[in-house]
Amino acid sequence: SFALKSLVLPLATPRAALAMSTAARGGRNMRFRSWPITEAVALEPLLSQMGLQLPASEIDGTAPGSGPCLSDALVSVGPAGRGGTGSFISSNGLIITNHHVALDAVRQASSLTSDYLKDGFVARSPEEELMGKDYEVWITRSCVDVSSELSAACAEPDPLERANLVRNRRQDLAREAEARATGPSSSVRCEVQEMWADKTYVLFTYERLRDVRIVYVPPMSLGCFGGDSDNFEWPRHTADFTLLRAYVAPDGSAAEPSAENLPYRPEKYLRASTQGVAPS
Repeated sequence: SFALKSLVLPLATPRAALAMSTAARGGRNMRFRSWPITEAVALEPLLSQMGLQLPASEIDGTAPGSGPCLSDALVSVGPAGRGGTGSFISSNGLIITNHHVALDAVRQASSLTSDYLKDGFVARSPEEELMGKDYEVWITRSCVDVSSELSAACAEPDPLERANLVRNRRQDLAREAEARATGPSSSVRCEVQEMWADKTYVLFTYERLRDVRIVYVPPMSLGCFGGDSDNFEWPRHTADFTLLRAYVAPDGSAAEPSAENLPYRPEKYLRASTQGVAPS
């Protein structure tokens, strides 16, 4: 049998999902299961039992009429928004992400005389921040269960035909949602993610911020210390992080990179605790 041992709210979740871990009684191996963040309120009794102190209503910011929530601080960042997960950590658009997520941007910003990959980089003023070419920040604005829209495709008995039908239907739903979205079409992206194969599908709507700049990146000797093997060990001795900043037009709307843009002001950002973690 398995006992619920701990709750994990990962800050590495571009699709805004909750993760709960379970472990065998007395065992060391952990098994993880994920739920869409829209299930947070329904799961609150279980999450509270596992030690969650934050009200579930403060986790999911994708529901209509919800106030600033934890999910508003989590973003997807990278080339075309597809690199990895980041988190807002300040009121002026500062984002923390993993070291490898920004490597493409750092590589393009480097030159024969400035090897930022090897030596690292720090901007000591906003004017010194480096442009993250082609990088975008995607903020989840809504997620809706659209499983019923794919039920017919999922019922197809032939595996290959089923996969094609599901893929096409997912693409159609995303295009239709983008066409309905308010605001400049260039700042909105939609996609249907498979949460459980042939069972649960969620339509995500994102706001795209297209002006992303490099604030700090550790030198490669620190950011990749220990190589890939250390990536799966704990505790780690690696400076596996990078600081970026998102910018928007003066009116607060998403915009192409420009010297006139201002730091984005997120609805919610994470604050690092200096008190450590209390054992539960």
